[in-house]
Amino acid sequence: MPPPRRAVEEALLPYRTCRRLVLGDILEQITRGGGVANTFLAISRLFVRVKSADSILEKMERKGITVADASEIPARMTDILGFRIIVENIEELRAIQRFVEAKFEVSSRRDQVEHPSEFGERGVRYSLRYSDGASACLFEIQVRTFLQQCWASRSFHLFHKKPREVALKRRDTLLSLSDSLSSADRAAQSLSEKRSLPTAGPTFDWKDLPLCSQVNLIVVEPGELFSTHVVIRLTGKDSQDHEVIVRRKVELYASHPNCAIVECSCLNFLSFLLNEPLVWVPLDRLEKAVL
Repeated sequence: MPPPRRAVEEALLPYRTCRRLVLGDILEQITRGGGVANTFLAISRLFVRVKSADSILEKMERKGITVADASEIPARMTDILGFRIIVENIEELRAIQRFVEAKFEVSSRRDQVEHPSEFGERGVRYSLRYSDGASACLFEIQVRTFLQQCWASRSFHLFHKKPREVALKRRDTLLSLSDSLSSADRAAQSLSEKRSLPTAGPTFDWKDLPLCSQVNLIVVEPGELFSTHVVIRLTGKDSQDHEVIVRRKVELYASHPNCAIVECSCLNFLSFLLNEPLVWVPLDRLEKAVL
């Protein structure tokens, strides 16, 4: 018998704490000019998500993962918390890569910039460990250029919870697109304007950005149809914020049966759509998106 949704959501407190801590490290690196020329673009594309209970339970069933208690789930999955950093070019990607490897404990690294996957995926994917001395949390970071993310967005529907055979039918097209975008990445790099990176700290407090000050709960109906968007304002007190998130998600599960609930941090709703390209937003629901 799988654990109930509420129990799974309640087990995710370490990840919500880790989200705050790691996100702060990433934003500080970007906003102080840590290898990124256009900080606004990087921040507007930055995306963080914590897997929701339904997604975790679905993966457990699909992978045959069993637990005696929801508290065992964190030890059985490494991708409950994920970050995606999208930059302009390969030079910036390598700068972020150096930061990630210096800042966090690397469990594994898959560098597919020069040697893509069998289908053409490019970028760098990390499995990492964050420790504050008392506890540790496993999480993932993807680092891609804008054009590498273009490939991932266009091909997402062929891979997401699909058997390998689905993508295999489009392998030649996927590889062709990957090679074309890689050539474009190199051309774009040669055209990049060399800018002096900022050396002083930002004139604003990045802790006040929506990335840090709120969590988005986005309800998606079957068929990847956007339903509604709930914003939870954060206090910075992890246990208190965690309780509010769990309570609100349990309410949404009850009021929107059969819907997925995406728990994410991003600059705004448009940033969410850049990272979830399959979600369709009817124009008559735009007011619910909190653009």
